[in-house]
Amino acid sequence: MSGSAYASSYAGTPLETSGAPVSQSYRDNLITTATARLGYAISPAIYGFTDVIGNFHNYSNQSIYGLIAPNQSNSATLYNSQGYRAVAGLGSDRISLFKGEIYGGYQQQFFAYSGFGAPSSPVYGGKISWSPTRAWTLAFSLDESYVDSGVQVKGNSQGSAAFVTAATANLQYAPSKQWSASVSGGYFDLRYVSGGLRTQVWSAGATLNYQISRNINATASYTLLLSENNTGGPNTTRNQLMLGAAYKY
Repeated sequence: MSGSAYASSYAGTPLETSGAPVSQSYRDNLITTATARLGYAISPAIYGFTDVIGNFHNYSNQSIYGLIAPNQSNSATLYNSQGYRAVAGLGSDRISLFKGEIYGGYQQQFFAYSGFGAPSSPVYGGKISWSPTRAWTLAFSLDESYVDSGVQVKGNSQGSAAFVTAATANLQYAPSKQWSASVSGGYFDLRYVSGGLRTQVWSAGATLNYQISRNINATASYTLLLSENNTGGPNTTRNQLMLGAAYKY
């Protein structure tokens, strides 16, 4: 069993005409999740499992931007929602040089705002990795999930959440415990709950990890994201470089 909490706070966005900031506080939110996993060894090589995830999304000002004034008293809980994802599947980590899982299930989100309703989606996916040597690992994954985007783009003025189909690939080279490198690529299909917007994202990246000491790891990564949507624009290109260190006690 596990749980997590993630809070986001947005700064104001300046207008192109005056430069004055426009408040984005209606997007401030707290997302909490609870996860439970149960597994059973069917045989020495095969296990069965079920995963259940509950999520709770709470906004400090849940007004539907562009439809309801942010200061209206009846807009206090419109963007709040809660949902679940439940899957069952089979997995193995003892088939020659391969290990992986396949699963299927269902997910649904319940919104306080009746205009969003209670959208749902089948869940399907799997992951497999191949380690031909101790140093090399090739991994693929396919997954269907729900994300609370909270992002305003053309065709998505309400900052609607989305269901996402994600396919990713990763190749890792780790010749020693001290350092490792990897390259990755992915495709993401986002279908927004409201507004009819659909966005496709392609990604590519590389990561380098170095163990400075037994407790400290340093990481450098680069990611390129290309996105297109069915409204005819705006399409975006994003370059992201990250440097960091992690300490584990």
